[in-house]
Amino acid sequence: MRLLYIWINDYKCFNNAELNFSDGIRFNYNKRTHQLCREETESKNDLFSLLPGYSNVDNISIIVGSNGSGKTSICELLFEIFYLGYSDIDHILIYEQGGQYYIHKNETTTYVNQSGIELNDYFHINNFNFIYYSPFYSSMHVMQTLGSPDNSTFHDISTSYLLKTDKFYYENHRSPISYENSISNLDANTISDFKRTIDFLIKAINNNHNFKLGVSFPQTFFFKVDNNDRKAFENEFQNENDIFTIYQDIVTKIENTHENKVICNLLLALFCNFGRSTLNRSHSGLNHEVAIEYISRIQNAYPQDEQSVYSIFRTLFQSLNSSENISGLLVQLPNTRTQAMINFFNFLINLDSTFFVKDGISFNIPDNKTELIEFHKLYKLTQQLTEYGTFEPQPYLSSGEYSEILLYSRLYEICNTIIERDENKNIILFLDEVEITLHPKLQQGIIQNLLYFTEEFFPESSLHLQIIFATHSPIILSDVPSPNVIFLYKEPGQFKSKIESSKTLKTFGSNIYTLYQDSFFITNMPIGDFAREQINKAIKDVNSKYETQVNVSPLTEYIVSQIGEPILKNMIESRMNNNDSISTE
Repeated sequence: MRLLYIWINDYKCFNNAELNFSDGIRFNYNKRTHQLCREETESKNDLFSLLPGYSNVDNISIIVGSNGSGKTSICELLFEIFYLGYSDIDHILIYEQGGQYYIHKNETTTYVNQSGIELNDYFHINNFNFIYYSPFYSSMHVMQTLGSPDNSTFHDISTSYLLKTDKFYYENHRSPISYENSISNLDANTISDFKRTIDFLIKAINNNHNFKLGVSFPQTFFFKVDNNDRKAFENEFQNENDIFTIYQDIVTKIENTHENKVICNLLLALFCNFGRSTLNRSHSGLNHEVAIEYISRIQNAYPQDEQSVYSIFRTLFQSLNSSENISGLLVQLPNTRTQAMINFFNFLINLDSTFFVKDGISFNIPDNKTELIEFHKLYKLTQQLTEYGTFEPQPYLSSGEYSEILLYSRLYEICNTIIERDENKNIILFLDEVEITLHPKLQQGIIQNLLYFTEEFFPESSLHLQIIFATHSPIILSDVPSPNVIFLYKEPGQFKSKIESSKTLKTFGSNIYTLYQDSFFITNMPIGDFAREQINKAIKDVNSKYETQVNVSPLTEYIVSQIGEPILKNMIESRMNNNDSISTE
């Protein structure tokens, strides 16, 4: 399926606006005469329909424009028309499927078909799916405001939506991940995204996919105990004999009870975190004798049987609201958090010894999926207690690299859901500012990687995707021909946006400097405003030297020496040396 054309009469920042998404077939609607015509185009084909080896992607389009020019509003329009059934929006939509062309409009909009193409009446929306992705959180996210109909063919995998729904979904759909009632939405989303990522990585690793992201796929995850709390405890209390004696006895008990050094170190890290918050009188305000008594209680209650390890945590946490009224401490947690920590230790005690290595715990992604996902869940649920350890992939992933893997992980999950439901496999994928967390090098590969992804992960699925980017990235823009680009422009202070023609501008393979000026409506040299202002001041200083025969200031000399654009720098230096004036235009 391909969305070819949209006409909107009056919607948000659009008024009598039309958008063409492809090169091969383009339309024009005259609001006054109601004539719907076909535009003449240079090509009868579209680049992505001609590409060999990428049969799953029918078309890729890009929407560019300044903030507030209406990029995301186009996605909202489709959502409101198709999924919420709003009929009061004057619109015309034309799309192609299976060689047939279809038109969708509201009842009050009339048209006279002068296109020479037979246009069939719109059919039921279940014939295609719509996927929306955005990597950042917005409290104004429209889909969570309007709601998504249950079991609809609209699939919102944006961070904003999943932060709201992951906990609810997995609590009500019998997911293999179960949550305590007190878990936050953020924790639920983090845990759910981790499971999505592991499922995706297992598929990629087991099938030896050639799919490359510009980053190495992690093969393992490694947990290492952080000893910072233990070191800090020893530094703070090594000169207080009564406290340090109790501490050394607890260390001995822990080490004698647990041969597993990872568990020993973790228990000590937790105890030292608790001890510091209890014993540091400047923070806790406790009577010193009461604090000593409380630490002693832990010393005496420590279990000798590691299978009853829960007793130390009952002593540490669940009795904090005791008659001594020791409350408000850093480690005071709800009972559900306490139970999560008990579950965590029981999990570690029952974990096979092969997972434990010298400095921590190692999980192999393809082979240890169940243990890895459960460990990560318990780790996230207990991490609020103290930063007791690190849990990272090997090789290490930056936040930007993980963000890109997360995009494909969410897509992999939702595409499998569509296939499993045996739904119609025509998909519009709307990617809203996907570049926001990606280094320019990763942006260079995003379109190529999406093409690889669809073919390698779903080679025989009959998926047909139309991908629409809303972006501020000239790097992504340079991968798409200009007929597939919609340029939105809004004058400063104006409410309505204009849609600029792309007939003369060539975006495909164009350099970024040209795209910044011509496609993102940056009329001046594409540098920061601060640098531009300082350079203009330096130019004025050079011109003043020309008029007064006075040396330029040290600031001007420094500014000119740091200019990175060689033509501009050489021009100013030449004027400085030859006493010529320069224009600041």
